Amino acid sequence: MAKVYKKVVVNGKQFKKWVEECAVFKFDKKGICISKEPNDYRETNYNEDDPKYFDLPFFVNKKGQITCAVGCYDGCCLWRWSDKSNKNFYTECAIGNIEDIKFNKKNQPERIDYGQEKFREFEYEKDTGNLARVVDNYFGREHLFGYSNGTVIHERCIEKDFEKSYGIFWEYDDDGLLIHEKRENENDSKQESYDKNYEKFFEYDENNRIIRESGTAWCESEDSYDDDDNYYGYETIYEYNDKGLLIHEKTIYEAESNEFDSESFYKYDNKGNIISNGCTQYKYDEKNRVIMETDSSYSIQYSYSENGIVTHFVRKNNKNGKVEAEIKRNYRGLPIYIKDGLYERWYEYDAKGNIIHYKAGNRDKEWIRTSSGMISEIKDSDGDLYEFDSSGNLIHWHSGNSDEWYEYEFYENGKIKKKICFQGI
Repeated sequence: MAKVYKKVVVNGKQFKKWVEECAVFKFDKKGICISKEPNDYRETNYNEDDPKYFDLPFFVNKKGQITCAVGCYDGCCLWRWSDKSNKNFYTECAIGNIEDIKFNKKNQPERIDYGQEKFREFEYEKDTGNLARVVDNYFGREHLFGYSNGTVIHERCIEKDFEKSYGIFWEYDDDGLLIHEKRENENDSKQESYDKNYEKFFEYDENNRIIRESGTAWCESEDSYDDDDNYYGYETIYEYNDKGLLIHEKTIYEAESNEFDSESFYKYDNKGNIISNGCTQYKYDEKNRVIMETDSSYSIQYSYSENGIVTHFVRKNNKNGKVEAEIKRNYRGLPIYIKDGLYERWYEYDAKGNIIHYKAGNRDKEWIRTSSGMISEIKDSDGDLYEFDSSGNLIHWHSGNSDEWYEYEFYENGKIKKKICFQGI
């Protein structure tokens, strides 16, 4: 690309310098990138240490058709579930740093960017707001959803990279309770163990409590399959006490080995809080909030603020007494200290809850903000520098011997229309 003599900014001072155009981004009016040249250009991510980009949960559809939650460290989990049946169906977990999340006017995610051209885009039905389509180039998939009376009854998944597709179907009774779930692969390509066809049936008592689940399912073992390479069948039975609380759950697989059969007994206190499930014991405070979980391996303690935010989380190894994980939060729920194994991180915020300082090991990072909270500059102990204009748009990045400058064109609504990147030469 041709070099140009342009006015640039370094440490807040303007001067002219020869630079070379290195990348051009174009965006639609919603702020979604629609083109990038060259395609292999990797944009710098100055948000990577800001907890709000990886630690806060977001978006719960009131209908219960999809829930998204950002994990504490490294990704985004998607669930789909039904309010009436109280069943939770795990969809998938995308492991990877989230660089940006865009929402629509209803606070539903429209796009999640993971960096390196990996993203998910979400489309919704205009009338109902139900999730209609997910374009996922993180795993090379497309998901299409069908509904009846506001409840999801069909999902079709197309995996382009593996040239295979499948459908999942759900049936409900007159009370809206799930009674049948089935997966059907749409081609004859060889499926992985967790991609095989399966079928599940659900039965309920007169109080709409599930009492029996049966069908075919994967139990994480080669013993899951019969001689025809199909899943073995299974059956789960549920029992309740006179207060309607689950007290017994037993699952038996029709496999030659009973290694994955399971059985759990549940105990409760006089307020109906579960205190034991056979493996884990629970303790509660006077507001019926869990303050302790204990099993044979770990003990987890929780502390709460007056408004119910978990302000302190500690997980100890019961065998050696060492703290393996710890999270401290301020009254806003923002993390101020995170320990994960040997790795520790500290965070500081301004009065508005914006991050201003981050420390991890020998690395420090500082956010300099205006009185309105807008970022004007970011510095870190590695010598990296980010400078921003009065609207919060990045205009200069410095790292080592590299410098980049950024210019913008805008739509009438203030969204970025075009972003041009220049490198120092």
